Amino acid sequence: MRIQLPWRIERSAVRVILVDDAGAVLLLSSCEAGNAADGPVWQLPGGSVASGETLTEAALREVHEDTGLALSPDDVSPALWRRDVLRRARGRALLQHEAICTVRVKGVAPDVDPAACSEERSDDPRQYRWWHPGEIGSSTDSFYPSNLPQHLPALLRTEPVEEPFELVE
Repeated sequence: MRIQLPWRIERSAVRVILVDDAGAVLLLSSCEAGNAADGPVWQLPGGSVASGETLTEAALREVHEDTGLALSPDDVSPALWRRDVLRRARGRALLQHEAICTVRVKGVAPDVDPAACSEERSDDPRQYRWWHPGEIGSSTDSFYPSNLPQHLPALLRTEPVEEPFELVE
């Protein structure tokens, strides 16, 4: 049973690991307008799963909204990492039920279209970067999911990850 309180949001979401032909992974960096002091975090493209939408449909829509890339449903892997995340978002508590999948994209570091950024996030400063997995593993930057550097090698091998919960403070 889900309980909706005025101070809390609960939703289902999908995150996508976009991998190019050179094995690089696309991450975007943003600061929520209300949390700018927290600094940027490099994160996987993704967002909410709309009512009646499948994970694949949500993954394709969210990737297009975040990057402008149009992908095929056949390119989306099954969810490899399912987890619940409790975090702060725009000043409210958010309980998010996430599914993380992978998508192989054609070419090396295909261009993304920052103008494709959805209106909801248009106030968030964004950078896009294709990272080689080793760079993510050795970086001192912050990532979302926070254990992405640890789990990325398994996810790139399409191996499931068993880490069901993250508390983001």
